[in-house]
Amino acid sequence: MPKTEQIVPGEAPRAVEEWLFSILRFAITLDEVDRTAVLAVAADMDRRGSRFTFFARTTVKIRDAIVAKDRADAAAALRVFVRAIDHVALRRAFEAVLDIKPHGVDRPVSPGNREKLWKGLSDRGLRTASRP
Repeated sequence: MPKTEQIVPGEAPRAVEEWLFSILRFAITLDEVDRTAVLAVAADMDRRGSRFTFFARTTVKIRDAIVAKDRADAAAALRVFVRAIDHVALRRAFEAVLDIKPHGVDRPVSPGNREKLWKGLSDRGLRTASRP
């Protein structure tokens, strides 16, 4: 027998959007009230949706990564999280707030890497005719 407080299938996408908006709000403000609120939203979703703790665990991981976004591991976790967001406008908002380049945007090649570009390739056929 289904619980009356469970999330109905049509409400699930809206509930996920609300959860994402609460994370986005925390990412913008970094305020303690928003930090607590996002965990409350996640706990409510876990309680209504299943016996799992997916939303609470993910929220804590993402919240901690937002606070420490200058660390490489935190930045990587945020990139993975943001790229998994299907809602285009929300994904772009996260990319802007967290300073994450959109997927597929090429990063400039540094001068040190430019020298390594042709390393290991045969120079056969690439030589130009020498002048006398």
